[in-house]
Amino acid sequence: MGRRGPAPTPTSIMTLRGSRLGARRAKTEVVGTNGTPLMLPCITENIESKRIFDLVVSQITKLGVLKEQDGIAVSMLANEIALGEHAAAMALQTGGDVIEGKGGIPMMNPWARARRESRDAAWRIITHFGLTASSRVALQGQKAAGDSKEDTIKNLFKFGS
Repeated sequence: MGRRGPAPTPTSIMTLRGSRLGARRAKTEVVGTNGTPLMLPCITENIESKRIFDLVVSQITKLGVLKEQDGIAVSMLANEIALGEHAAAMALQTGGDVIEGKGGIPMMNPWARARRESRDAAWRIITHFGLTASSRVALQGQKAAGDSKEDTIKNLFKFGS
């Protein structure tokens, strides 16, 4: 099955364009609760995953778009990155990316394969849950009462949640 095509236009941009669909979508759009996400219990037991969780949360917090509901996604991401780091360390200890297999034939180190699979899983989590900076920072353009057309255009490129 193929990909679904380009991502849908964000509601805020559709509303700025004056689209009736954007106005309808804005009324029913689910908005998360601002705040720091909670760590899953499996993350609190793993020191390395906890370190990565705290790092990711601190980076997304700087954007001002972190929601409490992001806890599961950030926990999954932290766990995958920690697994990838462990696999990378084990690959170095066991001879690098290519090792000598049976009969002296070079083969890919299983730890290197695990590192690559973990990296791919982390990327899928990032894109699926929208944890990239570009997907989190939405265009906002507020028109306050009495604003002229020029003021509205100046406010168009205010970033935030």
